[in-house]
Amino acid sequence: MTILNRQSPSKGRYKSTVHADGSITTGWVSGQKAVYVADERYEEALTLEPDTVTEIYMDGNLVQRDTKVTGLSSEQCEILGHSHWSLGSSVPAIRRNDNDSTRKRKGQHGISSYGRRTIRSGCTLLEEKYGKRGLAFLTLTAPVLSSDGQVLFVSQWGTICKTFRNRIRRLAKRQAVHLDWVDVTELQPKRSARENWACLHLHAVFNCRLGDSYWLTADQVRQIWREILEFYTGDEVNTNASVDIVTVKKSAANYLGKYISKGGDTIKQFEDTPWMDMLPTKWWYVSSELKKAVKTAQTELPAEESEALACDGEALLEHEIVAYHYNICTTLKDGSTRVMGAVSQMYGTLRSGMSAFMDKLCTYIDWKNKTHDTQMVAY
Repeated sequence: MTILNRQSPSKGRYKSTVHADGSITTGWVSGQKAVYVADERYEEALTLEPDTVTEIYMDGNLVQRDTKVTGLSSEQCEILGHSHWSLGSSVPAIRRNDNDSTRKRKGQHGISSYGRRTIRSGCTLLEEKYGKRGLAFLTLTAPVLSSDGQVLFVSQWGTICKTFRNRIRRLAKRQAVHLDWVDVTELQPKRSARENWACLHLHAVFNCRLGDSYWLTADQVRQIWREILEFYTGDEVNTNASVDIVTVKKSAANYLGKYISKGGDTIKQFEDTPWMDMLPTKWWYVSSELKKAVKTAQTELPAEESEALACDGEALLEHEIVAYHYNICTTLKDGSTRVMGAVSQMYGTLRSGMSAFMDKLCTYIDWKNKTHDTQMVAY
């Protein structure tokens, strides 16, 4: 068994957080009060108008992008998912301002670990709330577009997706349906290579039932998708084959998980092409109330349990407390390794509830302490 140096308790402690999807993140908190920038920015974002918040990043940057329009017709307002826009009202910008060429663009590595965890946790909570039969998988793909249409499609992807969500949200509201929504953007590698452009897809999970019936049909989605694409690209499009919607049969988290892991390698294929600067800076979305529920569902563990999750990974695997475990370590000047944190996943049979997991973890800690005491007495 590998022996890893623990941090000195006098300088702080380990802190573990259990997430709704059963994943566990552990980090070292110094003796001073820990300040989590991402959490602060998240709370700040919740106080802002939904239409002004486009991206929240783990490095603490909260980006708002707005622009002014000179007025739109009622038909254009309907397509874009707003009940009315007066002259000079604020709408999402079509493109961000990338005048600062020295600033590295965000999103070049696909979905962050925070995003992946939030997506899986959101899907887990959706299954608990609605059951698998109450959820739908939705895939939106690009129809045949002109060369100019492809450029407009990719460069305005964030606005196109936001407009689509607004349209679906309005449709749900008319039918008194509270919409919970998770989606992931995929850069489709095969079609991109075949057609020589950055072809983006959207994969979403949402609650689809109103009683025993469905409140949203595939034909409605096709019409909305067609209207939005024609508005933003200027092309006349056929979306009959661009929409696929089915009910969940196995796991919502596993369904989106296929696309969560994609992105980074495919994005690199466009590094030296004009498409790189058009690609999205954010590759996922979780509706605001569901994101709050994900945060509320997090459970912080006591110091002793957190230290075990940080430093006793191999033993926890042997005792079937975690299904996988890896440490985040740093190497000291003397060549030894010090644990700075860890990422784990609850063992499958323990994911039915926190009580079963905590009971087994505490049993392990009691066994470890007794074993240690016995060894000390023998010594």
